[in-house]
Amino acid sequence: MDSMQLTHVLRSDRFTRPYFQGVFPSDCLRRLKPELPCAVVVNTDLSHSPGAHWVAVFISKNGVGDFFDSYGLPPSTTADIEKFLNRHCVQRQNNNVSLQGLYSTVCGQYAVFFLLHRCRGIEMKQITGWFTRQPHSNDEMVNDFITRHFPCVNMPVYDLPFLKQLSTRRTF
Repeated sequence: MDSMQLTHVLRSDRFTRPYFQGVFPSDCLRRLKPELPCAVVVNTDLSHSPGAHWVAVFISKNGVGDFFDSYGLPPSTTADIEKFLNRHCVQRQNNNVSLQGLYSTVCGQYAVFFLLHRCRGIEMKQITGWFTRQPHSNDEMVNDFITRHFPCVNMPVYDLPFLKQLSTRRTF
């Protein structure tokens, strides 16, 4: 998913709309002064780069932050995200289990899935509990959910040209 698709989906949902404050590259978070509660989607790449991986942040009105990364990585892997959370959260948590397959392209769908449910009052632990230990199954489930609820977003789970390129490489 790209920034426009993420924005469209999260602005069109009546539960996320009041919380949603935008989609940002990680280095632009320093300019954001969020009104709590808030929900944002962040790309781990910098603004002058093509984009790498989407993650989600939800901060409650009490300043409790949820950092959701479909690969289960901590926010400290991206310094700008870590600084943003330190500045705006009195307490925070993150999921630490990898849910997404390494070669799938559905990180944006995971970020949306998380925020759609979190903005409905469902806690992160419950949301992450819906997933299996099978990344491919998780990827399909999240992608199907987003496609079913937002038909304008119909994305493949895998970047087939990239996978084809990987499979033709020889290792010596």
